[in-house]
Amino acid sequence: HLLDGVEPSTAGGWWQAAQKYVTRIVPFPRSVVPTSLNGVLVSHPAFIGDFRRMQVLYEYGGIYMDTDAISLRSFDDLRRWRAVFGRQGGTEMRVTVGLMMFEKRSQIAADLLTKMKDAYNGAWGVHAGHVLDEVIGKERPPAGVAVLGHSAGFFASSWLREDFFEMMEETGWIDWDRCWSLHLYNSQTKNYTKDPTALCRDQSSPYRDGDLCRGLAMAVDMQEIYRMVDDGLPIMTAELQQRFQERAIEQAAAYPDPVLHSLDIVRDKQGKAEL
Repeated sequence: HLLDGVEPSTAGGWWQAAQKYVTRIVPFPRSVVPTSLNGVLVSHPAFIGDFRRMQVLYEYGGIYMDTDAISLRSFDDLRRWRAVFGRQGGTEMRVTVGLMMFEKRSQIAADLLTKMKDAYNGAWGVHAGHVLDEVIGKERPPAGVAVLGHSAGFFASSWLREDFFEMMEETGWIDWDRCWSLHLYNSQTKNYTKDPTALCRDQSSPYRDGDLCRGLAMAVDMQEIYRMVDDGLPIMTAELQQRFQERAIEQAAAYPDPVLHSLDIVRDKQGKAEL
């Protein structure tokens, strides 16, 4: 689902290469997602995506995955559950929004969407991950809901950088045969995963035999990825690097707290109707 049907323009050819794996691209207008909630504008693309994600999961059911989550095997044996979630890494082991399954017209999805709207205050994560963990992350989840363990669930990896280093360096730490997906947590790990040839193919790489490269080899055809890089698809162009750096500088100036930054807390001064 693409907001207003606008396709990525900074992917340096990777978006075009990825489209052969995409069965359908569905544009959606901005008007189908709340424009204002609780007196705060919903304007950041990530927040628009949070609400659209739950709308689609409620209406159609199915599987949602972050774009940096890669499936390792079929999810068919999980379809007997009304909803399925996984826990991410870290000391709190929160239930995560990065990969979710729902049956069509799930009451759980409807309840989550309602609670997301009630909780929205423009701060990062409050209306999405925090709400999900409050509703699902209990000692006893609702009937028909499966919450898979971190080490043997949807997310075998962790958003903590030190855990990711261990996954790169160690061999045999993770049994990928027990896992449904590999989550790269791109915001934390992109400096290490942006060049798959240097990470997993080069003889000099200290990580080529680690659990991460083993998991990637199970998830995707790494030889095809190497070929695409060798054929000239850019890993990180100078233009992309400059644009990313400019954006980082802008955000750092506007939001000095890197953890609690909210990006787009903009009060709705016009009293717009909330969808």
